[in-house]
Amino acid sequence: MVFNISDYGAVPDGKTLNTKAIQETIDACHASGGGKVVVPAGTFKTGTVWLRSGVELHLEMNATLLASDNMDDYNDLDAYEQNYSVPYEYWVGKHLIIAHEVENVAITGFGTVDGNCYAFVEDDFDNPQWFRWRAGSFKCKNPEKMRPGQLIVFIECKHVRVHDITVRNSCCWSTFLHGCEYVGVRGYKVFNPINMLNSDGLDIDCCRYVTVSDCIIHSGDDSITIRCTEQRIKNKDIHSEYITITNCILHSGICAFRFGVGMGTIKHVRISNITVSRCRELFQFCTAYLSKGHACIEDVYINNVSSTDTDRMISMFANNDTYVKDVCIENLRTDAASMSYIHQNDGEISNILLKNIEIHAFDRYEHLDDDILEQRGHYIFSVRNASGVTLDNLRLLGDFAQKKDRIELVGCDDIVIKDCVL
Repeated sequence: MVFNISDYGAVPDGKTLNTKAIQETIDACHASGGGKVVVPAGTFKTGTVWLRSGVELHLEMNATLLASDNMDDYNDLDAYEQNYSVPYEYWVGKHLIIAHEVENVAITGFGTVDGNCYAFVEDDFDNPQWFRWRAGSFKCKNPEKMRPGQLIVFIECKHVRVHDITVRNSCCWSTFLHGCEYVGVRGYKVFNPINMLNSDGLDIDCCRYVTVSDCIIHSGDDSITIRCTEQRIKNKDIHSEYITITNCILHSGICAFRFGVGMGTIKHVRISNITVSRCRELFQFCTAYLSKGHACIEDVYINNVSSTDTDRMISMFANNDTYVKDVCIENLRTDAASMSYIHQNDGEISNILLKNIEIHAFDRYEHLDDDILEQRGHYIFSVRNASGVTLDNLRLLGDFAQKKDRIELVGCDDIVIKDCVL
């Protein structure tokens, strides 16, 4: 069955708060046994709405769900058990669309979900940094009330589809999948300001059986993350695994791909046919975020990637007795303004294959002070204390100013180097 939010009193003037009308439409669809809830053309301002099992929220062409500029129009912070806030980043667990422990849910159509971020952040804060948010960054307008968190959340749901929608101006992560199974994301588009902190494009956390394809993501923070915060979900048997990502175009203020963050495992991930037009780091394997956490990562295969305007091709580190193992990256071309590195600290890094990799190194600035040199690193590529690393046709081209050595190998065991230009 098809239900139209206009039939329940929703007004597309961009001013009227339509939360009640939209929620009543969703609830009526669910009560009838499920079907499609249509958001027609126009701008519908709303606070938090909850998706129900069996409901497809369909945004028609030129339809916009505009997030309210009033924090009081969003859910309570204790609305569900798995919710959380990150006060030191000035965002709280308030969301626009929530799907919580439901099945057979979808958000589809060629319409837009607008997070209205400029209602919550200052747009004239200019604080460019050499390495992080080099375009400058926003700050929260009201540090006491802070700003909404993830815009769209699916929490421990099964059989989820996100197809063709556009997300704009998200205050925080655009779409958050946590503890979900059987997920398909296709034709999903994100356009967030490049200097909007924490405005990730897609966060996949403790989810399995996930496919992501044909997406275009412009984010101020990470474009796509694969996390493992297993400590926050009820189902302790679920991990981030069996995930495929392909045919995507990314533009990121920080990482194009981040693996890690949390207390759990990530495994069986396949990534292919990716084009990146901007990022700080192309791939980050992050076993401990800000020295906290315990993320173990294994069996990751990445193939056919092109990246430009890149600071770092890869950072991989094992901290807090974690591991990164069985990783293959091949057929990649990128530029780089900072040192790429694979560093085993107090964990394990093993069986890493880099094959047919071409890195064009360059200096972003003519003047390099000691601070910039320290952030940039003194080599194009560095491997420390790892075992079973194979560099097959790794080509390090160009050079950093004032440095002739391109590669550092320290304390490594079972290193294979063949057909390389170093």
